[in-house]
Amino acid sequence: MHHYPKSPFNEILFKKIEDHFGTIESIPAHLMPFIQSINADYSLYTTDNFKSMGINESRLRSILDKIENGYFEIDLKGNFLFINKSLCSILGYSKEQVFSKISEEAKDNKNLNIVRETFADLVKNVHTESTFGWKLTSKNNSYIYTEVSIFLLLDNSMKKWGYCGIVNDVTERKKIEENLMQNEARYRLLADNMVDIMWTMDMDLNYTFNSPSVERIIGYTPEEVAEIGVENILTPESMKKAYNYYINELQTLNEGRDEDPFRIRTLELVQRHKKGHLIVTDVNMTFIRDRNDKPIGILGTTRDITEKKIAQESLKQSEERLRKRNLEMEKDLEAAQLIQNSLVTQDVPTVKDIKIDYRYYPMDAVGGDYFSFTSLPHGGVGFFLGDVASHGVTAALFLALVRATTDRICKECPYDTKKYLKSLNSELIDNMPRSFLTAIYGVFQKRNNGKLAFSFSSGGHPPILLFQASSGMVSFLETRGRLLGVFNEIKNSEQTMILEKGDRVFMYTDGIPEAKNKKGELLGFDKLLEIVGRHSKCPLNENLDSVIAEVEQFRDGLEQDDDIVFIGCEIN
Repeated sequence: MHHYPKSPFNEILFKKIEDHFGTIESIPAHLMPFIQSINADYSLYTTDNFKSMGINESRLRSILDKIENGYFEIDLKGNFLFINKSLCSILGYSKEQVFSKISEEAKDNKNLNIVRETFADLVKNVHTESTFGWKLTSKNNSYIYTEVSIFLLLDNSMKKWGYCGIVNDVTERKKIEENLMQNEARYRLLADNMVDIMWTMDMDLNYTFNSPSVERIIGYTPEEVAEIGVENILTPESMKKAYNYYINELQTLNEGRDEDPFRIRTLELVQRHKKGHLIVTDVNMTFIRDRNDKPIGILGTTRDITEKKIAQESLKQSEERLRKRNLEMEKDLEAAQLIQNSLVTQDVPTVKDIKIDYRYYPMDAVGGDYFSFTSLPHGGVGFFLGDVASHGVTAALFLALVRATTDRICKECPYDTKKYLKSLNSELIDNMPRSFLTAIYGVFQKRNNGKLAFSFSSGGHPPILLFQASSGMVSFLETRGRLLGVFNEIKNSEQTMILEKGDRVFMYTDGIPEAKNKKGELLGFDKLLEIVGRHSKCPLNENLDSVIAEVEQFRDGLEQDDDIVFIGCEIN
């Protein structure tokens, strides 16, 4: 049996010789020594040798044109002598164009150096085949990657007369290799820069891969992790937890009870750092499966959640402290509501010639509205209405201060409404930090002529409403005055008017004109004036109830966000 040379060129050449004679056994006996010599030294291919075999040059060229590989011959000066059809097909050019194209490509510095070095090495080592990669440009300007094997051509006297080359188109293979390299580089980049650890295990829970981030998180290199094993990375409690979970998962899979075998499993496990401290981790896992969906390994990621757990624990403790503090505040607010309820007037004094009624709707939280009626020592009645600009415990404390102060001032100057508010301001200016008070103080008193006079002074409070029975008109009574508890000096004025039978005076806090509906609109003072006028012919108590009902209707179910005080005084 004949052994073919290992060279790609010889394999092709001998295949064509075999095709020429039919089979190896059909080769004439007198040609076998030559065949054997080529088998030993494939560089002995010459035209003369083939002529001695009975194969003329034309027949040889025909054979070379039929091979699938590109083939060319050049002389020692680099001039192309022959190019087969396959090489033309590879490049997409005619033979004449290929001669020019390859010569042009060979002049490229990079390619030229490769060609020179390859050919120089071949000349030094006569019996050596040289192979190199050559990047060529096809007719459509796309790159073609080729693998070129070069052989030295000798004549019968062993004189070097040229070179021949086999050209293999390896473009597809090269693209696949480049894609693989790019993908590998991409995946390596991802693995090297992942914040989490990416890892794989076999079904015996032995690590088969750990991303480099493992060293950043637990201090061990991937090699060290594989060596010491998961049982020495996890704490005993976490190892037991992970192992039991793993066994249960396998049992579920084997029994076919898992509706979603490809789901991600998540466990919180504690791991040991190389330096000795513990790390809390969030581990996500899924099974790696073969073509038959049989689990053959585990793919997982591990994330360090130690800081997150510390933050969660801190938040939990803060929430507990806040819960306790809220309970204390609720108790304080309950106490403040009791204080407020005890401060606000519940009983209205009986006054000759004056009918007094009121409606009071405090918020669920403690508000800052306060009002009182006082029978004066020389006849008549004084009333005070104030609104502290705060809520909660602070408001309750301020209201206690306001009540004590107004009770004392009322004894000092019960009939001088301007002096009353100025004295109150002086008392509050140093005792109500970061808050203030709007207020009205008024006095109903019968004059010597029997007429009932109404005097009042305001400290930034909403204007009083006056209903005059004689005309049926409702109007605002306003006086100039500053807020209390803010300025050292308040420039307020007093207004006095004579009231007739049937006249009504209404005082209120801003919870009424500033009532909001679901659109965010305010009721406003003009709307309040209109509502009061619409119900002024009703008895006083119905008048108050009707106004409050329309305010509720305006809010349309929106919760009350401020205290409401509405006071009516009617002259009998």
